[in-house]
Amino acid sequence: MSQPSLSMLIEALQAQPGGEKYEHFLSIFSQSSVGVVVIGAPEGNPGGTLKADGERISLGSSRHGDGKSRVLAFADPKEFIANFGPRFNGEMLGEDVFKVALHNQTCDGILLNSAEAPISLPMERVDIQRFLQSAPPGQDGPAKRPWWKPWKR
Repeated sequence: MSQPSLSMLIEALQAQPGGEKYEHFLSIFSQSSVGVVVIGAPEGNPGGTLKADGERISLGSSRHGDGKSRVLAFADPKEFIANFGPRFNGEMLGEDVFKVALHNQTCDGILLNSAEAPISLPMERVDIQRFLQSAPPGQDGPAKRPWWKPWKR
């Protein structure tokens, strides 16, 4: 049995927000590849891999209706492009997007756009922090590995 897409989870959370569904969503997000707007990415490497030291690039952000600044992310990248066109120029693991958002002290969280409908789901900074700190003791979970050291497990 496959897990539901992020876009399906966004829609479910729009209908019934919070609770265990939201915690499940954060877990799925952390393990998923999402689209991001990479600012400062070199041109001419479509489909290639870029290694960055964190000093030369940053992720695009957006202000939602509440005026908070959030890292902009796109659920289900292939489906998103098929339905809405290319709105992003990179992909990252959700866990790493969490860490980038927390690294920027002025960032209020992440805004994830659905690939199936013109809806989005804001993830608040406090929720991201709580999720990353909730890895079981002794387990190398999301809270145990610095985002700038993806090779370290």
